[in-house]
Amino acid sequence: MFILFQSVTPAAYALFKLKGESEDIKKICETPNSAKKNLRLKAFQRIDSAFDPTGALITPVKKLSKGLRKFLNANLDANHTLAVEDDNIAALIVETFEIKVVSNNTILKLMQIMHNQSDTLLSDSRLRRLEERVNAKKSKTV
Repeated sequence: MFILFQSVTPAAYALFKLKGESEDIKKICETPNSAKKNLRLKAFQRIDSAFDPTGALITPVKKLSKGLRKFLNANLDANHTLAVEDDNIAALIVETFEIKVVSNNTILKLMQIMHNQSDTLLSDSRLRRLEERVNAKKSKTV
């Protein structure tokens, strides 16, 4: 399962891969070490917009923002399952991408825990490792 996470500091979208399946959602991110162990950062995109510094996931006309559409399109396949915090965003993602989306109280609890652990989940070293993986993939395709 993938998890769409919107970070406030830095303003960004992040996509995490949940390793395995856990019955107890609190244990996934209970400590910084368990967060590092259970959630792998798969994609990250800073939101650099003077017009929309919050990096809104949806536009005022109730559709996914262009930045989020591009981000998800580049990082997800139709066979992936995506966990999303908000039911409205989940419905828009299903409508746009026709992928399986999960949005419920369990995911809401997970997101709260992830926000509490965001310093660990989006640490400079994790962002550097992600950049190295992306660059390595790019150099193999060239």
